[in-house]
Amino acid sequence: MYIDLAGVRRCRTLPWSGKHGTTAASEENPAASPLPRIALTCGCMGTPVHMDCVYPDSGLSATGEALLTPDPASLVERLPWWPAHGLANVDHIERTGEPWDCCPRSALKRTLALLQERHGLTIKAGFELEFVLLKQLSPAAAAASPLRAEGTDFVAVEGGPYSSSSGFDEFCEVLDDMVATLQAMGIEVVQYHKEAAPGQFEISTGPADALTAADRLLQSKEAVAAVARRHGYAATFVPKPFPNQAGSGSHVHMSLWRDGESSMCSGSGADPGPFDRRRPPQLSDEASAFFGGILSHLPALLPFTAPSPGAAWGSYARLRPGCWAGAFVCWGWDNREAPLRATRPGGAESTNVEYKALDGTANPYVALAALVCAGLAGLAEGCRLPPPVQFNPDGPPPPVIGGSGGGGSDDGGAVVAPAALPGSLGEALAAWERDAALRGAVTEGLGAPLVRAFMAVRAGELEADPSLAHVLLRY
Repeated sequence: MYIDLAGVRRCRTLPWSGKHGTTAASEENPAASPLPRIALTCGCMGTPVHMDCVYPDSGLSATGEALLTPDPASLVERLPWWPAHGLANVDHIERTGEPWDCCPRSALKRTLALLQERHGLTIKAGFELEFVLLKQLSPAAAAASPLRAEGTDFVAVEGGPYSSSSGFDEFCEVLDDMVATLQAMGIEVVQYHKEAAPGQFEISTGPADALTAADRLLQSKEAVAAVARRHGYAATFVPKPFPNQAGSGSHVHMSLWRDGESSMCSGSGADPGPFDRRRPPQLSDEASAFFGGILSHLPALLPFTAPSPGAAWGSYARLRPGCWAGAFVCWGWDNREAPLRATRPGGAESTNVEYKALDGTANPYVALAALVCAGLAGLAEGCRLPPPVQFNPDGPPPPVIGGSGGGGSDDGGAVVAPAALPGSLGEALAAWERDAALRGAVTEGLGAPLVRAFMAVRAGELEADPSLAHVLLRY
């Protein structure tokens, strides 16, 4: 299985007797693999979500092939919903054995290697998987506002509010089946619950190294969609299927580690004790620089993490004030209106930063790679996070009392309202063009050919402006 630059999960299926391939590459066969491989035309990485065509500006075409090469470490030998099938995440490899220039998974590996080589740091990541369960309407049924896709009308399976116990109970059998399926695939589930929009639920998975976390996100989405289908429903990861309702994200929690110990908090590994929101702990200089880089380049990062253009259904329909999605350039401790939310649910080693401006239309390998590049830029530039914003950034800043405000203060102590994030993909692409420092860091990490192809897909989708009907069941 792979995911293209439009964020669409795709796969090729091969019979496997367990005897295909070789156990190791050799000089005679540098691209060998212990699992079966198949060649894929390079143009497949330059297609948009709404149609299978290759954008000429992507630099890709029908000429040339890359080998879909499964990583044995990602292999699920038996899929719980189709036990005769297995699944593995793939790298796109040249016949020379080198990673293909436009392989998203290889790009993430490369950026993680840069972080390790330059700073001795690794990243753990865990995702929150939000989705909406839909049921199909019969042609004779009437609905106030059905969602239409592939000639069929759908509605949400229920209409309960956030964390509704009755909404959860009604679909507990489906959700329990999803969780059991993920666990059978070796994916840790931390918690799951009813979310705020009609038919919306969330399953949060446990932390893993960043590459494994991205692999597991794709496997989790595949599992959720498959289990929903077996119960007679459809699952969609579209950011905003319903207007005036909460959107669906794929928030990622990230933490920095060195030699098996967390590098998130200041001090010499000492636990600062219970979390006190009135006096939140200090992040380490490294964490402040890394996440400061992400914050300072946040508007220009959005094409990678919030890539879909639909004004009514896409990424920027979700990134609105008051939706707990993070619509302003700020960070805060347990501030759910901040796109960067620092949190420490347990001891010091549980400290992590949640990046909220990520949704189900993103390619997780590309998104994480771009975030790492911004963090690397922050480390190189010696960035520091500004004071945390401990108020609703959509409202007026709180008054300064006794010389101390609610965070987000300037050097004189005055509380400053944070700037708004771009409100559309077009604005985010303009921010990318203005941010020369991030463009340099991302081009170094991802490589110029991948950046070119990725931006061509973004520009093409922006121009085409696909409808919700085109994408509802593709994400």
